[in-house]
Amino acid sequence: RVPTENLLADKQMIRSQYATAVANQQNAAYKLQKSTPVIKVLDKPEPPYYVEHKSPIIFGTIGFFAGFLIIGFLAVSGILLSYAKAETSKLIFGPEKSPGGNVSPTAGKK
Repeated sequence: RVPTENLLADKQMIRSQYATAVANQQNAAYKLQKSTPVIKVLDKPEPPYYVEHKSPIIFGTIGFFAGFLIIGFLAVSGILLSYAKAETSKLIFGPEKSPGGNVSPTAGKK
């Protein structure tokens, strides 16, 4: 009986050592995660600093085209909105009558 009791004591000791080692490993991983910064600075700026001036011609051209697109969209949006309303009323009420009860001008044409 003595060897089996020694084996059981050894197994219990090894299990407790394993549990302690796992707890230490998890504790060390937690401490390492807490001490590691999330964002690392890769480069720090060093003098002399050079100021780059942006070309007014490029910005003027970009502004002109952006303004042209915005004005064009605003000019066409009224037409698109009225077309969308007409098509929606055709889908809902059918091609014969509009929501006001008037017969649409293209009702009889094919």
